[in-house]
Amino acid sequence: MIEITHLSKSFGDLRVLEDISLHINDGEIYGIIGQSGAGKSTLLRCINGLESYQEGSVKIDGQEVRSLSTKELHALQKQMGMIFQNFNLLSRLNVFDNVALPMRFAGLNPRKPENKQRILDLIELVGLSDKLKAKPRELSGGQKQRVAIARALVLNPRILLCDEATSALDPRITQGILSLLTKIRDEMGITVVVVTHQMEVVKQICERVSFLKDSRLIQEGRPEELFVMPNEDIRAFLGKIDEALPDTGRYIKLFFTENAFESEVISTMARELNVPFSICRANLEDFRGKILGSLVLNVRQADGDRVLQYLSDKNIIVEEGY
Repeated sequence: MIEITHLSKSFGDLRVLEDISLHINDGEIYGIIGQSGAGKSTLLRCINGLESYQEGSVKIDGQEVRSLSTKELHALQKQMGMIFQNFNLLSRLNVFDNVALPMRFAGLNPRKPENKQRILDLIELVGLSDKLKAKPRELSGGQKQRVAIARALVLNPRILLCDEATSALDPRITQGILSLLTKIRDEMGITVVVVTHQMEVVKQICERVSFLKDSRLIQEGRPEELFVMPNEDIRAFLGKIDEALPDTGRYIKLFFTENAFESEVISTMARELNVPFSICRANLEDFRGKILGSLVLNVRQADGDRVLQYLSDKNIIVEEGY
């Protein structure tokens, strides 16, 4: 669906994207993460044609965005809804009319029966049927974002672009918005691209993710591949600093990945090997309903080799020296 190849962009002498290559599949929820200034939002704006680019390629269903005429670009942009951190609702309009706004800009009559029904169906989808006449000032932050999502979907786009859409929301409301985005993808079959710096967003809904740093793509993969065994750049981004551990015994770090996970492996090992151990550190997280992560064990020097061999036989990924 979306194919980006060797994309580079500059604002004057400032390089904001450098040799970015990635692909986003049809019907996928895809994340783009990184610190502020990494180039995430600029990349999103290159995808929907709001920003030009100097080098490389951005193709949507085989169409090179940069080569489109103004008319062709507008047609493509109608296939891409977009939601932002600050909602961008018009204060003088109620919920119905805010959702209807893209129809008016497209020259469609929102009071026409089939158009009106689509607006009402979307407002119901986002859970605001009882707020049709409410103005933005009467809504909570989460409700405003739900209106913005319905508005982004009103022209029946094939792609939904989300630029820090949950950054202004508290964790409970964020969870509701993430569930809604997953429901929209499942029911409407659209592709969702999420730009965020919030790890919970990526872990909960994204099937694949790109990590940007200093305008470059550092790593791409499934969230659990990036965050269960993070490289140095991602560890710094996550702010992970390992606490000091006592200097006795041997330290073994176990990685529980989707392909190497057995919930009872620790207790089974203790029983079968009859070795004492301590759990010194644990980092287990929820990735789309799967509990994955890592544990650091401390074992006696004399037991270290037996423990390593046992875990290897169970196909558990381990590192020693923590």
